[in-house]
This record gives sequence, structure tokens and C-alpha cells, in this order.
Amino acid sequence: PELRAVLVRTVAFMVCASALWALMPVVARDRGLPSSGYGVLLGSLGLGAVLGAGILPQLRDRVSADKRVGGASVVFSLATLGLGFFSSLPLLCLAMGAAGVAWMVVTSGLNVMVQSCVAIWVKARALATYLLVFQGTLAVGSLLWGLVAARTSLEPTLAAAAVGLVLGVVATWRWRLERTERIDVRPVALLPEPHIEHAPDPLEGPVLVTAEYIVDPQQAGDFVLAMRRLGRLRRRDGAMRWGLFRDPARPGRYLETFVLESWAEHLRQVDRATLADRAIDERARSFLQDVDEPRVTHLVAARAPDDLGPVTSGV
Repeated sequence: PELRAVLVRTVAFMVCASALWALMPVVARDRGLPSSGYGVLLGSLGLGAVLGAGILPQLRDRVSADKRVGGASVVFSLATLGLGFFSSLPLLCLAMGAAGVAWMVVTSGLNVMVQSCVAIWVKARALATYLLVFQGTLAVGSLLWGLVAARTSLEPTLAAAAVGLVLGVVATWRWRLERTERIDVRPVALLPEPHIEHAPDPLEGPVLVTAEYIVDPQQAGDFVLAMRRLGRLRRRDGAMRWGLFRDPARPGRYLETFVLESWAEHLRQVDRATLADRAIDERARSFLQDVDEPRVTHLVAARAPDDLGPVTSGV
């Protein structure tokens, strides 16, 4: 959920912020600025970005992530509006300087949030996804705003982009960013590490892991809801399939099952949980009766003597 919030806010900002980058050369041409004038505009934006980087540490200490990104988006909106309606070079440079500050606050903040809200083992993939969304939205948005400007004119196009930036903040406010700064993704062991005298080959699989829970039947509904959240963690950490089954002959007995591709994948799964996941795991365990931990078993798919593969359906 935290990564999804960052990606949604990235799209909401970039799709309209791309108008400034796409149309700045056209604005410089229409204002009669020489190539050096366009360079001054870019330099002003770069200077603003440097200033933005300088004030970021103070902002992070005093302002929440949502307010930082939302406020900077509004500033970028005003700068986009100024680019469309200012005619003098000093005012345009002032607008570009403000845009640079806002750009650095938003993009640097989102970049850091992506890396801080996911576990270390998946950080590279999360960052790659973020960059794909960031650059893809910038490219598509630039194309769309260019087409709009070609059919209308610069001023209404930039005004529409400015309004879109503000509306984007309002529309995506429910995807909160504050939790990305509080989430603790340090690794912690939630699953017991299997201690087996004759451990399987790391490439053997699939592997079936089961966990038996004995709970109060009166709390079964709340327990199933808690296990649903735990199931998301299992799938996130490598499980191909996950399920929760109840014993009709013994009310209150539940069996959690999940399947992994190989024994090595299960060993990696043990190391993928984070401290932020502990509350979900502890919530599920809080329903246990008489014991503190579920009874866990590990099973590896059987193989026939002809060695044509594991004797499991669909594998």
C-alpha cells in the first residue's frame, strides 16, 4: 500500500508537471527570447532546484510528507501558470526558480519514499518501477500537452496544466505518504527457520508449508480477517499459492498452507519479513489458545523413480 501511494502521487504530479518541460522552449520562442534567454530560463530552474535541495532537510524535519508534496505541487502549479502569462524575462526567471524548488522537493521526496517503504530485497525492483512510472508519465504527458497546445494555444494549455496539478493533489490526497516515513523495513524473522537433519537440495520443490492454529471459535471471524492480511505477506515474500482451511470436525482448528517454488525460495522467504510486518503476524498469533506459536511443518513434493518431475497436480 505504501508503494502504491507513492506511485499514484507520482502519476498525479508528473502528468501535469510535464507541460512546463514540454512547452518551455515554445514559450521562449513566442516571447522572442534568443537561445541565451532560453538558457537563462533553464539556469533559473536549475538554480531553484539547488536551493530546493538545500532546504529539503529542514522541510523533512518540520513538515509532513503529504504537506511537502502537496505544497510543492501547488507552487509548481503557480510557476506553470506564470510561464504561460508572464512576458518579461525577470518574471519568467522567478517563476522558473520557484518551479525548480518545487520540482526538487517533490521528486526527491518521492524518490526517497520509494526506497524507504520497501524491504531491502525488493528495493531495486521498486525503484525500477518508480522510474518507469516517473519517466513514462513525463513522456506521455509531454506528448499530450504538446498536442493540446498545437490545437489551442500556450496560455490555456498551461493554465489547464496548472489547474490539473492542484486537482491532482486533491484527488490523490487519500493515498497518504506519511506512513512511508514511519514504516520500519528492517528484516526480522517471523517464520521459524527450518531445522532439518537432512535438508532438501536447495532446488527441490515445490515446497508446502503448513501452520496449524487452534483458536476460540467465537473469534473465528476476526481471526480469518487477520489471516487474510498475513496471506498477503506470504504471497509478497514468495508464495505461489496461499490458503486458509478450517477443520469441520474440530471447530477452532485452522490450517494455513502456502506453496513455494523451491526449498531455496522458502529459505529466502524466512529472511524477507520486516519489522513493519510484525504487527500483522502478532495479530494473527494473538488468537492462539494455550500456545504462543502455530505448529509449522515443511513438506517437499515427492518424485517418482523415473524422475520425470514432482508428483503434484499442475506442476
